[in-house]
Amino acid sequence: DLCRENSYLEILAQNFFDRANLKTSELDDYQGAEADYQSALKLYKALKQPLPAVRVVLGEGRAWLKRGKYFKALTKAESAAKAAKRLNDDSLYAEALIDQASAYWSMGDHSVAKELVAKTLKISQKIASPKLELMARTIRGLMLKDETRYNEALYEQEKVVGLAKSINDDRDLASAYNNLGLTNRKMGNHKEARANFEFALSIDLKLNSYWGQMYDYRNLGITAMKTGKSERAANYLKKALALAEKLKNNREIVLNLMYLGANYRYENEALAIQYYEESAALSERFAYAELTWRALFNLGMIHEKRAEVSVAFEKYQLAIKLLTEKLPPATAVVSKHEFNETPARLFERAIALSWRLNEYEAAFLFSEMAKGSAFLNLMINQEISFVEKETTKSWEKFKIGRASCRERV
Repeated sequence: DLCRENSYLEILAQNFFDRANLKTSELDDYQGAEADYQSALKLYKALKQPLPAVRVVLGEGRAWLKRGKYFKALTKAESAAKAAKRLNDDSLYAEALIDQASAYWSMGDHSVAKELVAKTLKISQKIASPKLELMARTIRGLMLKDETRYNEALYEQEKVVGLAKSINDDRDLASAYNNLGLTNRKMGNHKEARANFEFALSIDLKLNSYWGQMYDYRNLGITAMKTGKSERAANYLKKALALAEKLKNNREIVLNLMYLGANYRYENEALAIQYYEESAALSERFAYAELTWRALFNLGMIHEKRAEVSVAFEKYQLAIKLLTEKLPPATAVVSKHEFNETPARLFERAIALSWRLNEYEAAFLFSEMAKGSAFLNLMINQEISFVEKETTKSWEKFKIGRASCRERV
């Protein structure tokens, strides 16, 4: 009877874990995912199964990472790494290191992130794990892309393609081709990028992966938009939007609405305003401040171009309020979605319009805010090295503490 009861609880714990992963990866339901992760963790602890419990902690950390809560994600990954090391599980330990690297990279601590990726690659070679090597090279490729070291990024991503093929993992293969497409698009190789995204789409259609298809269509839409194919871009983006709505993925709904706004901005201003207004309202509802301010900024620029200066001024004010009151400085600047808006551009437009409207007090206030924003970003993104190890350790602790404070906004 005890054996049957334990078997039932184990199945129940796995069910909670699988459901939490689904809510994190495809449904954008982080609150529901957190509840399921906690339920799974309690059951695994009751069953005295430490390895599955570590996997749950890793899942929790990945959910925090997707939400942009990097310090919380780092804390979970570090906890999982310590537990995996105690259990002598190299594979789990390496996964935890990769998750730590992702968190550090997102917080701007690039040197630490690179060290962790290199450490993971050594472990993957030591235990002959192509899956771990694939994970490490995937993040290394994305890091190199972000550093504009495109040829090196392509090298890593081609390696990932080979690894995905070697382990017959179509999901990883689709992801690898998507990453290749992102790098090619950054390089201006739009024909190659489109071919990469189309190949990824063919795999996701075969897998019947709605989430994968949604991502592929969005990337194809952005690529078409960058090459001036407005109608084709709209068709792709609308397909991505329909899939996001089907999956009830609120963040993807907002993103696709914003890209549709960008697509129509120079051809159909009324339609662009409609999409940006909808994305601003939805992102505000779901507390995606890092997207809301960009939608408001674009609305302001369109209204200013239409000589609707009072409306434009209002939009700029709302965007600046979000930037200064709701967002950590790093989150305001960094965007993983190829948006061109920056706080500096927003402040510049707002100051210029304030002068035109004789709003001198607002112009002065925006000017001071712009100085403060520039200084904070300089402090956050600077790279400092020290000769003495103890000083370096203290600086790293300070940066982690600073990241924690930035999340309490």
